[in-house]
Amino acid sequence: MENFAPTLLTSNKTLSLSQLRESRFFVDKTQDLYNLCHQRRFFLLTRPNGFGKTTVIKTLKELFLHGTKAYDGQKSFFKGLAIEGLFKDDKCCKVLHLAMPNSDIRSYVIDKLDEFSKSNHLEIRKTQSLADKFSYT
Repeated sequence: MENFAPTLLTSNKTLSLSQLRESRFFVDKTQDLYNLCHQRRFFLLTRPNGFGKTTVIKTLKELFLHGTKAYDGQKSFFKGLAIEGLFKDDKCCKVLHLAMPNSDIRSYVIDKLDEFSKSNHLEIRKTQSLADKFSYT
């Protein structure tokens, strides 16, 4: 019987999207992400630790920030993947990425939203109500 060492699929090391794609364990799920994005509903992404939540969020962030085309001298992460032929929107979006803290979530969200609005030259309502900050007319 052949001895082999099992490969550890999860670790404390965070890999970039490019590093993940070049690994032996990359599975193209971009068709599923495309379908998810076009349902125009809210989703709660829950999975155990080490099951790809961060990777999914990083992939969506990359897609909405840069689309499927190459940018700023970087090759496209999506070259050769299913979503390359599906995602036709060349408009890039501003992305607010919230990593939920274990502490005061209300203050964290307000601070991040204020920071995001300043860095993107956006004006948001001056209110302490999260519902008012996230509402639109």
